[in-house]
Amino acid sequence: MSMSVEDLQLLVDIVDCGSFSQAAARREWSQPQVCHRVGLLQAHIGTALFRRSGKRVDASKQRVLDTVRAMAADWA
Repeated sequence: MSMSVEDLQLLVDIVDCGSFSQAAARREWSQPQVCHRVGLLQAHIGTALFRRSGKRVDASKQRVLDTVRAMAADWA
């Protein structure tokens, strides 16, 4: 599996929105689609990127997400 620009932008959306469901709404995807894609991405890179805190999602690997955000901006 390779990571696409869309995958990077999805991760940025999740961080910006603070939830999978809000990121899904922003992209007009279902929440299960977002969860599934994030699961695949986390398996691909070998680490969890998010932790759940109630209904909010927090980035557990801020440096990774900062890098993803920079890469997504460069590719946009």
